[in-house]
Amino acid sequence: MVAEAVLLVTRLVVGGMFLVALVGKLRDPASFRSAVRGFRVVPRRLVRPLVGIVLGAEAAVVLLVVDRTTAPAGLAVAALLLVAFAVGMARVIARGDRVPCGCFGRSAAPVSRAHIGRNALLATVSAAGLVAGLTAGVEPLDGPVLLVLSLFSAAVVAVLLLSDQLLTVAEPPRRPGTTSPLSAARHPVDRHNEEEVVPW
Repeated sequence: MVAEAVLLVTRLVVGGMFLVALVGKLRDPASFRSAVRGFRVVPRRLVRPLVGIVLGAEAAVVLLVVDRTTAPAGLAVAALLLVAFAVGMARVIARGDRVPCGCFGRSAAPVSRAHIGRNALLATVSAAGLVAGLTAGVEPLDGPVLLVLSLFSAAVVAVLLLSDQLLTVAEPPRRPGTTSPLSAARHPVDRHNEEEVVPW
């Protein structure tokens, strides 16, 4: 029963977060493309294909975690994506760049260690759900337990989404003449040749 409960919570939390992220990116695809370009992980000509791959992978996660039998596969994809995102963010911070993460579409908050921590937490949750999905039985959860776990999962998603808003609010005001992270992502300084690829 414990494994089933863990699997349910992880399905709801990870599925909810990826659904919000996917909808946010689809509502403002230009901002997400700008963020990806600002990360400088691929040449400019490959930004659009990479955006498509990310969106497709996030959609796959959402669809896979809906069903109990395919949830482990969805959680595995989610964990890989979250680790890749975290590594990419770490590279941005190491370079000293200030670009928005684009996690949920348009955002004024630049990539920070808090974003990396959130992704690491969600990757851990996904991994726990994957293990639970591979070991859980088929015993259904009772109605009251199902309700409590669903409410708990919704609260976790709300807190994680609120943390992103708090990061935006906490962003210090820019001095006159400086460029916003979003603008910098839209028009990054070309410090490298277009063909250079910065590894994850």
